[in-house]
Amino acid sequence: MITDPDAKEPLLNFGEANAAPKVSLPRGRRLRKRPAPGANRFWSVMFPVLVIAAAVLVFAVWRYGTKLVLDSNAGERIETITDPSAPGYKAFVAPTPTLLIAHLDDGGELVGLTIMAQTALQQGGTAVVVSAEMLLPSEVDPDESILVRELYANDGLEGLSRVVGDLFGFGFTDRIALDSSALSNYLRFVEPLVLVLPDDLVEIGDNGIRQVVFRAGERRLGAVQAAAVYGWLNPGEFDANRTERQRALWESWFDGVTKLADQQTTSPAGADVLSDYLWAFAGGNRRLEVLPLQAVLTDGDDLPVYTVTTEHIEYLKLLAKEIVPLPIAPYAGARPRVSLLDGTGIGTLRDTMLPVLVDAGAEVTVIGNVASFGVAETTVDYHVVEHRNAANTLADAIGASVRFVEDLNQPVDLTVTVGLDRVGS
Repeated sequence: MITDPDAKEPLLNFGEANAAPKVSLPRGRRLRKRPAPGANRFWSVMFPVLVIAAAVLVFAVWRYGTKLVLDSNAGERIETITDPSAPGYKAFVAPTPTLLIAHLDDGGELVGLTIMAQTALQQGGTAVVVSAEMLLPSEVDPDESILVRELYANDGLEGLSRVVGDLFGFGFTDRIALDSSALSNYLRFVEPLVLVLPDDLVEIGDNGIRQVVFRAGERRLGAVQAAAVYGWLNPGEFDANRTERQRALWESWFDGVTKLADQQTTSPAGADVLSDYLWAFAGGNRRLEVLPLQAVLTDGDDLPVYTVTTEHIEYLKLLAKEIVPLPIAPYAGARPRVSLLDGTGIGTLRDTMLPVLVDAGAEVTVIGNVASFGVAETTVDYHVVEHRNAANTLADAIGASVRFVEDLNQPVDLTVTVGLDRVGS
């Protein structure tokens, strides 16, 4: 038990939520240190030169390999084109970095989610804190609902990623589970964390008496304490209160990271997935918020759970468009993989089409130009018959014609070519 030394007596003041409507839902040896020998003068001069040469070689091999993947057919070598404005140029598109964090207590139960999306050039981003008591459509029966924490218990991180990603409209390039012990190992680099508690955090002892563990007010928490507070839920307390404390702890965490000397001091591993996001958020403009939800009461329960309304879904669409301009699919088949090519020589036409395709549900993975400019009509090509429906749907959304161009070696599902018919549109 972690006890606040300032606690003297229970002072209970639990937060309240708006009245919620009733709904019915389905239920060694010591070694002497010796100075290292001095570096040979030859290597002190030549090593930097070799490093630079190796870097140039790696880059050249990468560019060449990318072109072979994109443009080869039955082993035929294709000339590498590096000018983005030249006919035949193609390149893979890097998706927006996104992270799903499943926060767990010491018993492995989900206590909340955090969704993070980095902005361009890895400077800043947006984080959304989500309640563990949020209802989501069941994958088994869309007419039924399941709590986020139950979904994690049943299907783990992969299942959670699919359903939450479907709700937000994008998949996650990274996902991790973080229990209290792992969380405290990160937080120790920025302790103490300053947190204002609007209410006392209490527990019920074996004797049935409530005891204050963390008293309300401004607290300076050590890493272990802060990790405990992250998942804390008072007896009879609404989960919305915990979610707000989690948001405040993230703010304090980010503030602490901004004071660190370098990224190597953000995590136990020195540099890992979460460290990358922490460093990016601390180094730029960031936004941190709680996902808006509506509280509802289920039959036989006194405490509310939370659901997403139609208005919230519209909000999520706008949020996704803003924070994840280049999304990946939350699961295979959710978004068709698209190659976007300019057929006009007017690159701005292709660039303008990119967000339109994303809005229409595409995952743009390749961008470039056709082999010869002067294409008159904007088209959506599908390369295997199974992708015909996806091609028709996308073509209807952007006002293009559909063609079947069989090519089993394509790394995408559809190819969208922007034609001269888009000039002035």
